[in-house]
Amino acid sequence: MVRELFRSCVIGKTSTVSAGALAKRQHGKAPKRERHPEHEVLLAQKLLLYPDAVFPVVADHLPLDFLTDPDCRLLVELLLDHPGEPLMDPVPAERQEAQRMAARIPVEESRLRGPVIDPAAAAQDVIMGLWRHALTGRRRTLQAAGRAEEAQEMTRQLYQLKQGWAHAVDFMIV
Repeated sequence: MVRELFRSCVIGKTSTVSAGALAKRQHGKAPKRERHPEHEVLLAQKLLLYPDAVFPVVADHLPLDFLTDPDCRLLVELLLDHPGEPLMDPVPAERQEAQRMAARIPVEESRLRGPVIDPAAAAQDVIMGLWRHALTGRRRTLQAAGRAEEAQEMTRQLYQLKQGWAHAVDFMIV
């Protein structure tokens, strides 16, 4: 099978066809790559590479249901459940996209390393963004239901998030 695919990719002696172009020829369209929220992938990367610094921040301050991408949620959950273990080991075989991400995360992170950024601070920024998104949605729901007092509390918490981690950490306990 692999040889057939390789042979079908070669055109003439010098040019080749990409796998996407081959799939387009065979099936009429190129395979669609799944897009995952960058901030959620970043959180998984930081958790994988810097577990000592990032684990307590994520475990104490991030409800996993705030993660919108099911593959990112699975990877973060596995990293929290199996700290220090290779990420590929606990990923279920039927979750192929999660396996692909688990294999890609360490490679991409090593390629993206530039100026040293505190991994815990990066995780805090991502967590605050996820909280902001969740609180904004809750506030809209409460306002639509006419529950102004509870919506006002969400507004107060959003203001604390805007001021930074030190001001918001007290209400972001899981």
